[in-house]
Amino acid sequence: MNCFHSSHLPLPPLLPQAAKAFADPTKGGAIDALGGDGGTVLFSYGKGETHHHKQGFKTLFRRLRGQFKTHKLSSDMTELFSSRPDETVVVFGNPTEPFSAQELEMLRKFLYDGGSLLVLGTAGGEAVSGTNLNHLLDEYGMSINQDAVLRAAPCK
Repeated sequence: MNCFHSSHLPLPPLLPQAAKAFADPTKGGAIDALGGDGGTVLFSYGKGETHHHKQGFKTLFRRLRGQFKTHKLSSDMTELFSSRPDETVVVFGNPTEPFSAQELEMLRKFLYDGGSLLVLGTAGGEAVSGTNLNHLLDEYGMSINQDAVLRAAPCK
């Protein structure tokens, strides 16, 4: 994916917290970025995702439950506005179905209200996945590319 960086947006002062969290083996690098309440993480499963709360992200889903409210995002996306958007992250794990104009508009409103998206794709990009999420991502200077990141040395 292409990176988007905006130098005019201030970054939160989390560096000392992050260093402390990575030094503590019980935290595993987790930092309390949202002030203790944790916020909400929604895992989408309504767009034919290859990775969701039951497959691919099962362990992540369980681990996040300790500090965050974790829920599933269904195909009608009504859960987008069940909690404060500025405290919510939506995870799309390689969607394989196209989004309707209404769904894309709901995501735009969610982002406009302060929500966050984590979009993960596969090698081949939209052409292979069959999604049209780049229509939304292009507005933010990002896209799901057709290339892939490969590990040069096998993991031991």
